[in-house]
Amino acid sequence: MMSAQGTMAAPPMSVRPIERRDIPALRALLSQTLPISTHIATGLEAMEWNPDQIARRCVGVFTDTDIHALVLTGQVVRAVLFTTVDDHDLDSCLRAAVTPDTRALMGPENIIASVREAFPLSSERHFVVWEGSAEARRVERIRLPAPHELASFAEASFRAFHEEVGAPPAASPDEQTYLNLWEEARQRGRLIGMWDDNGRCVFRVEIRPALGLIAELRGLWLDPALRGAGIGQALLDETAAYVANAVAPRIQVIMDFDNAVASRLYRRAGFVPVGRLARLELPMVGG
Repeated sequence: MMSAQGTMAAPPMSVRPIERRDIPALRALLSQTLPISTHIATGLEAMEWNPDQIARRCVGVFTDTDIHALVLTGQVVRAVLFTTVDDHDLDSCLRAAVTPDTRALMGPENIIASVREAFPLSSERHFVVWEGSAEARRVERIRLPAPHELASFAEASFRAFHEEVGAPPAASPDEQTYLNLWEEARQRGRLIGMWDDNGRCVFRVEIRPALGLIAELRGLWLDPALRGAGIGQALLDETAAYVANAVAPRIQVIMDFDNAVASRLYRRAGFVPVGRLARLELPMVGG
């Protein structure tokens, strides 16, 4: 259809829940938007691509029968945009997805900027997506935790969280809910770390693979007492080799835009910046 000016009119768009028949197209969409959409793809894979769960939590923006954008709803509303279509429907979809339980909106910077005005009391953070690769080789120091080492991994995880946000979590590392989640991740081979001679976890990272193509590293942390001597660089190299051996050929990390120390670390390890994300914290929603 041609407009009065002689240009091609935009195809009709619709917004609706993802259905079982959409899942192949959804996987293709996420594959084409990696690594920006890795944080969504890993969430769906954690659901084991259960169509009923996906239908309850995912909304698509469609042009004819093609999915052009995805919104994954929950406490953090996540969005990924596939094409440069008019994002009016996506904007409306994001606004509608926010409920009193929603803590944040996260997605590509251009998408978040388009809805920022709707939440004037929100605070905004920006992130850089880094991508790297590594050759599969023998790894010496990092490994999967043994069952009895999970508590030490949990303690290191809470130290990492405290360091990142400046305050301890409300729960504690020995809370059974957390231990159950980490035990499940351990059994799936998604936790690796390094332990000292006293059994204390001094390095930890979580691995979230997406579509068999890329692995996202989450919560990379080294004990402060070991920093500044090149150990972190070496362990990042070993982590990349571990991922290449056991998980996926490509690796990504997402970090704060202004984290200059981490930027230098990833650049030295051969990572390159491949995208930008933004996150709106919504503390007053429903208040």
